Amino acid sequence: EKIELKSNGTWVKVKNQNTTNEEFVVAGKTLTIDVKDGNEKAVPITVYAKIENEPEKKLTVKELSSRVNLTAFQIKLRLKNKYSFVPKTAMATLKGNKLEIFMEYVAKNSYGADVVGHEIGRFELNEEGRFAPVY
Repeated sequence: EKIELKSNGTWVKVKNQNTTNEEFVVAGKTLTIDVKDGNEKAVPITVYAKIENEPEKKLTVKELSSRVNLTAFQIKLRLKNKYSFVPKTAMATLKGNKLEIFMEYVAKNSYGADVVGHEIGRFELNEEGRFAPVY
């Protein structure tokens, strides 16, 4: 709770649920997140959010964006031609303290043809309260 001064000179007690002004991920909501492609250009992709079990710590949009970009980075490391990577869409599933990011992307194969690929990035809530990669 905090006390704020109103325009008429009186004070009012305001309940404050989110003191950091961070937006939290809501189940069933779609988000647009910028993900870097193989040429380091930001590509807006749609991310679908799914929450199966309520976690100990709520997931912020900023943290989800960071984990989606980390998943894209991990995918680029595995590709023969990382410069051809173009993210398309992702689905984030939060199961308690575990976060899975299923990402669909397009990249060129060794013959130069565009191929659709899928990868899953896995993260787990650590003792510091952050979602850390699980390998």
